[in-house]
Amino acid sequence: MKKQSIKTKIYYVYMDSCGPCKKVSPIIDAFVAFDYKIEKVDYKDSKGMFTKQVPSTPCLVFKNKEKNTEFMYGSEVLYAILALSENYPSVLNCGTLADFIKSLITKHSE
Repeated sequence: MKKQSIKTKIYYVYMDSCGPCKKVSPIIDAFVAFDYKIEKVDYKDSKGMFTKQVPSTPCLVFKNKEKNTEFMYGSEVLYAILALSENYPSVLNCGTLADFIKSLITKHSE
């Protein structure tokens, strides 16, 4: 496992009542179990945490205070990758949603 940058904080914004969140949350939990530092935040508690409003749930937010950057990957991206990986795996070159999330962590930890 590549060392995760401490400069970049990762947040996973979810809602208990969100259908896509119920599919994505176990993947996030697996990353947390493997010592990835991902803070889970309920959507209702996310107000004011980020420079922009969280567009939708589930949402991954990469916040780097040193570079003063914030990247959000909302449900449109996460759920599209999940659906493609389940229904049309040959279309994706990233494999599964877990592979995609790992590539995002690597990208934003550099």
